[in-house]
Amino acid sequence: MTTPATASPTYCASNMTDPVCLTWSESGASKDQSVIGALQSWCTQGANIAGSVCQTFCKSTGGTWCDDLAQSYCVTHNTDTSFCGCINLPLDAEHMRDALLAQNKDAVWDPTCYYSPCANSTTAYKSPASSSSKTCPPFSVCEETSLGMATYPNLTQSCASQTSGTTSGSSLSTSVFSSSKSSGLSPWGIFWVVVASLILMLILGIFVYPKIRAKVSKMSQRK
Repeated sequence: MTTPATASPTYCASNMTDPVCLTWSESGASKDQSVIGALQSWCTQGANIAGSVCQTFCKSTGGTWCDDLAQSYCVTHNTDTSFCGCINLPLDAEHMRDALLAQNKDAVWDPTCYYSPCANSTTAYKSPASSSSKTCPPFSVCEETSLGMATYPNLTQSCASQTSGTTSGSSLSTSVFSSSKSSGLSPWGIFWVVVASLILMLILGIFVYPKIRAKVSKMSQRK
């Protein structure tokens, strides 16, 4: 296809990396609806959302639709750690995120605040809602981590507020992390032990105790 002398929305919607389209989009990306429409169309195609054109556009004028496109892309491109470093989290980071949200009702998970591989990345997609000027409120979490707390800036590892004062803030709570280890039996195990004990007592009461009583009675009569 021959590049037109003048860029058009229809042409650039499928050829945004063409120098003519790049110049056209850069001149009016923040205000021209035809440019915005062409860029949005381009970014929804294939893996374009991970390209520099769409990343620049999303940072300047993109909305939540950029977040949705990035999320969808990272679901099907989970090996793209360069672009998806703030979206596809390792299991350790997922646990830390879940603990933060479960234990702090006012917390909002923002990986640019609480996950250093994302915060320090220059290639990972970051929501336009994230801004270098935003504040990152600190929180305490009661959660083990194999990556080390240095991986989670603005988060402090503490179980004091999660265990009703039964542990100090300087130590991890075994009741939170090791409940399965601190007790030899699970709740179901304890239940069946109780049931077995009751059955044993019932058998003794019906069959054994009467025989013992009769034997004792006979011995008393002989005397």
